[in-house]
Amino acid sequence: MPASIEFISPSRFAVLSACRCRAAFDLDPHFAEMRRFSPAAAMGIAAHAVLEAAYRGELDGPEPKNAALALWDRVVAEQVTLGSAAVTPERWRDYQLKRIGSAMRAARIADPVVGTGSSPRTSGTAVERWLSSIDGSIRGRPDRVESDGVSITVVDLKTSSIEPDEIPLAYQRQLQLYAWLWHEDTAEWPDRGEIELLDGTRLSVDVSQAVCGEVARAAIEALVRFNELVEAQADFLALATPGLDQCRFCPYRGGCYRFLETADESWGAFRSTLAGRVLRDDGDGALRRIELEVVAGTAPADVRTVSIRGTLGDRVAAGMWVVADNVRSEVALHDYWADLDSRLWSWGVDFEGVQKLYGPDA
Repeated sequence: MPASIEFISPSRFAVLSACRCRAAFDLDPHFAEMRRFSPAAAMGIAAHAVLEAAYRGELDGPEPKNAALALWDRVVAEQVTLGSAAVTPERWRDYQLKRIGSAMRAARIADPVVGTGSSPRTSGTAVERWLSSIDGSIRGRPDRVESDGVSITVVDLKTSSIEPDEIPLAYQRQLQLYAWLWHEDTAEWPDRGEIELLDGTRLSVDVSQAVCGEVARAAIEALVRFNELVEAQADFLALATPGLDQCRFCPYRGGCYRFLETADESWGAFRSTLAGRVLRDDGDGALRRIELEVVAGTAPADVRTVSIRGTLGDRVAAGMWVVADNVRSEVALHDYWADLDSRLWSWGVDFEGVQKLYGPDA
């Protein structure tokens, strides 16, 4: 069971709003090893580190772009080591685009000659400052809060591509909570809330007191309700809210029968999740092969038996029910490969809800 939570942050509120089950997995230490490495998250951490350093003046010098590139490389290397990434950074989607984009943006901030873009560095800028509500129930750290002595702007950096009229609701709520926290912490209400993209483009978000107050109340309600469910020892799997957007990057899909009963082939565009009964598990290392009778997941509907090759957790006995998550398919539909980003969930001999839905007695 997950532990109750003392406070809620804007990012945790986003997870709770999307799926309480995922939040429960996140807060349960037993599932820590199932969390997968995320190249997108690693690049986001690197971009934030580079721009934070630029705003702190740590990249000032004759070659700020090169200093930014060196910092990016160090941060990414640390993330790769911590996460045991299976694919080298150079092969990550949009890696060089975000690496160079972050460095060029940092150079414009650091260089007084070219640093005249949409977000100039000012003496009133608070970078990565921790904020807390008066009662401590909501806490967070906005990327920047800018003040020129006349107005205050809360800024949140995003490395993904966003259209001005398509700002995700989760991003808006995150910025609105930061604005609300700034008022709680300083008694000053921000005049603007803006999402900043890597190219310096700013997207405006409504941070009026009424809107931000409503979001804050919703966050507190989510915190209270989650803790009530923990206290009641609720079945968080039953509370899962599966959907393509919610589940696409969730590392706990293999342990969620609600996902498995809902997902189909269209959900496996990048990586696949295969649930079923083990027919055989032999070989070692790269030669290891698990043959699986598929009953659920994102395999094509006409596929009944698959072979999964590569490194995939501990050996499993024939007859066991398992879920192979985040495996990649080969040209032949019946062949899949596992790597360090893949996970094997063992459901034992009865497979709980999935067997009831798809097993021989269904």
